[in-house]
Amino acid sequence: MEGAIDEVRAGRLSYRQAAVHFGVPKSTLRDRVSGKVASDSTYGQRPLLSEKDENALVEYCLYSASFGFPLTKSQVVTHALAIFNRRHPQTPKVALSQTWWVNFRERQKQRLTTRTPDIIDHGRASCAKRGPVEDYFNLLSSTMDRYGLRGKPHCIFNCDETGFQLDSQRRKVVVPRGTKHAYRQAPGTREHITVLACLNAAGEDIPPFIIYKGGYPGGPYNKEGVPNALYGKSPAGYMDNDLFVKWFNQHFLKHATQERPLLLVMDGHASHLGPELIQAAQGAGVILLCLPPHTSHILQPLDRRCGWRLQKVWPLPLGSGGR
Repeated sequence: MEGAIDEVRAGRLSYRQAAVHFGVPKSTLRDRVSGKVASDSTYGQRPLLSEKDENALVEYCLYSASFGFPLTKSQVVTHALAIFNRRHPQTPKVALSQTWWVNFRERQKQRLTTRTPDIIDHGRASCAKRGPVEDYFNLLSSTMDRYGLRGKPHCIFNCDETGFQLDSQRRKVVVPRGTKHAYRQAPGTREHITVLACLNAAGEDIPPFIIYKGGYPGGPYNKEGVPNALYGKSPAGYMDNDLFVKWFNQHFLKHATQERPLLLVMDGHASHLGPELIQAAQGAGVILLCLPPHTSHILQPLDRRCGWRLQKVWPLPLGSGGR
């Protein structure tokens, strides 16, 4: 419409010619050129997302696909709703209809399309397991070459989260023979906390991000713990998108080297990735590289080397008094 208005006002096209060329109603074009209707006004229901937010969502889709984790329709809709809810926290929760999805695809058809992924049956699955792993390492290698990260271990980071229950695990205890049931007093809570750890390939760590359930505990919890740690809270003590963006902007960028670019290898959890994180990373010169789905147990460095050891020794201090 804006192009048609400009052509008519410049005298290069008539109303009819501009309407045909730009595919807009001639009567609407005439109203806007004359000023009867504002040139930037829109008809119908207000769009769910602003043009800026929708462009951010599209960039997220493109970025995700380029690094091997394309989004499903459900994931796109979920992220669209999350953006809307963050922009309009006082507005009652809304649901997106099929019409929104169809219109979104139509608006972005020059940049996005949908494809049905190949389904590998169980008999072929064992033969295909190598594929995603090899693809990941090829992508990692090409990314390091593209951004000149060879020989710069201090610029290559890995982050991973792990959860802890604040009660000791069930282990065998010594009781009198003949006892049918044994009871042991727990430390007083069954709450869950999450710890996000991050370090680079040179072995330099970033102070952890500790997430509590519901609220922060009483006492000097942030004074007697790990120096420079970041603290957060969520309803269940788990990571979410907002917390991860907080960690990235306020903590990772603060403690990581100021040299650019940086590479951050991470799991492709929905709780990590989102349009806001993609935008923040691009603006800060950080390349995000996600591990293939369901491969953390073999490809996640922190999980392989640190997480399982920490989980193994974690119950010991709790079993000694919960301190």
